[in-house]
Amino acid sequence: MSRNGRLRVLFLALVCCVTVAISGCGSGLNGAEAGIFLAAPGNVDFGTVAVGESVDSTVSVTNAGDTTANVTQVSIAGGSFSLVGGDNTPIAIPSGGTYAVKVAFTPSAASDYSGQLTMLDASAKPVAEVKMKGSGKGHQPGTTAAANPQLTVSTASLSFGSVTVGSATTQPVTLTSTGTTAVTVNAAAITGGGYSIVGGSFPVTLNPSQSLTVQVQFDPSATGSATGQLTITSNSSTGSTAGVTLSGTGTAAANPQLTVSTASLSFGSVTVGSATTQPVTLTSTGTTAVTVNAAAITGGGYSIVGGSFPVTLNPSQSLTVQVQFDPSATGSATGQLTITSNSSTGSTAGVTLSGTGTAAAHEVDLSWTAPTTSTDPVAGYHIYRSSGSGVFALINSGLDVPTAYADNTVVSGATYTYYVTSVDYNGIESDPSNQASFTIP
Repeated sequence: MSRNGRLRVLFLALVCCVTVAISGCGSGLNGAEAGIFLAAPGNVDFGTVAVGESVDSTVSVTNAGDTTANVTQVSIAGGSFSLVGGDNTPIAIPSGGTYAVKVAFTPSAASDYSGQLTMLDASAKPVAEVKMKGSGKGHQPGTTAAANPQLTVSTASLSFGSVTVGSATTQPVTLTSTGTTAVTVNAAAITGGGYSIVGGSFPVTLNPSQSLTVQVQFDPSATGSATGQLTITSNSSTGSTAGVTLSGTGTAAANPQLTVSTASLSFGSVTVGSATTQPVTLTSTGTTAVTVNAAAITGGGYSIVGGSFPVTLNPSQSLTVQVQFDPSATGSATGQLTITSNSSTGSTAGVTLSGTGTAAAHEVDLSWTAPTTSTDPVAGYHIYRSSGSGVFALINSGLDVPTAYADNTVVSGATYTYYVTSVDYNGIESDPSNQASFTIP
């Protein structure tokens, strides 16, 4: 104090928990999504713990930002440190909200340990980090190590992808005893349509380092996405329940179908040496593309004149095959068109074929000039024909009045010779005309 009575006081400003960008009371980081995270305590010291024993501590993480922030991963680095009850991500922490994370320390040897609790956002950037340390000490002679059952589940999620409805696929989940004493798995329960457990029997006790594999099956009964949950209960010191999220999508089964427009084709009567065609239409009527591998035909005179194979037809797409009948002989003829494909309604389809070959129709057309010098009126004409024997026979049943005649009783390969006589009203015939010969093709 000075002589004039003035008192000078020096004020010291003590600041705790002043947060600027990435600092805070504890070890907070600025999250990439939004929000400023404050972790308390900023460092965890578990002190000295007997080997095989486990102690835990709670770290409270507060979102000091003004919007909800998301945490997508909580991880532990450092041997003998672990999360109690799993990370339970994703975690949404509202503005001003706090989320508690429980961590455990279980030394496996008399040594010093250090580790770190890290929380990440959706972009895999750390939003909170807490340093941890502890020491392990050996048991005193004559004492018994504390029971430390621990269960580790091989995965936190299973994705089955796309699975065809009516089929099934399985994936394994391995349960391992990672503590210093045996762990008892009491039960494994599953929820979600299409999911089931097809391996593993409970309850079961696993000695340290012993494992059990549970087979989880996805057998969708309908199309669309499906989610589920595998819940495992045990006496693990790290948490009595562990969950595995399940996801998959049921997809429609492949359903190629081929429809043939007809089961039979009838060509009727077709003249030998000529040809006629009829169509057969192949249509994809399933929900997925159908492949027509081949089209084969049997039967004399039948052939395919359209269509190339193999061919793939998308749903509702069609292909027309032209089937031809070209008989080489007279008489009935049958055949078969056989179509092979990957159709779910049958790998082969048949079309029966029928037709008749008929002889070609031939005709000899005769014509002549009426007599102009005769005074005896002509009543009509007689037509005579020889088929190669030299003997002529009358082929018209009555007088032919016109000066023309069509002979349609001829057959292929034969040679015919004709002459004509005129007949008066008294029935008297004239001398024969000149002869004309014709060979029928």
